[in-house]
Amino acid sequence: MRGRLGKGRNKMEEKKENIKKGGSSFLSYKITRKNGGTSFFFKSERLEEFFKSLAGEKTMMKNWKGVFPDETEYYPVVQVQLNNIQLDRWGYGFPINDRKVNLSVLRKVGLKDGFTFSVSIPFSERELLDLSEKIKEGIKELYQQYIKAVDIAVDIIVNETISTDGEVTTP
Repeated sequence: MRGRLGKGRNKMEEKKENIKKGGSSFLSYKITRKNGGTSFFFKSERLEEFFKSLAGEKTMMKNWKGVFPDETEYYPVVQVQLNNIQLDRWGYGFPINDRKVNLSVLRKVGLKDGFTFSVSIPFSERELLDLSEKIKEGIKELYQQYIKAVDIAVDIIVNETISTDGEVTTP
């Protein structure tokens, strides 16, 4: 993982990741720490399309204390089972909840255009690097398990034997 260091600074203040599939960006995110606060930027057209398709284009409104203080439009609950991230906890702790990264924030309408939010939680450099890695691994898992195109074709061939008395048997 790469961190960008400012001139003369010995602490990581900014981290940006692009999760790419086939040369195109699937999700871009940036984590910036300044003055004890941390801001997060997320952007993904394909991920918003995924949430929109699951929701049937239905949206909900709710605030998220400490993240989005005003009512914010988002796509309803997404029921997917993932090891590293949660997507069904809108309004609950960010970023860590039950040892998983709570990325329900990605269900916010407008992800395709990108959005930034800030939290007043102090994070160490190690915590930011670990958080970034968990986000990256969780999004890769979401893509592999639920978004990547899958085409399964099955042919079942049955060999039948018809005896002289008309009885059909299959080996």
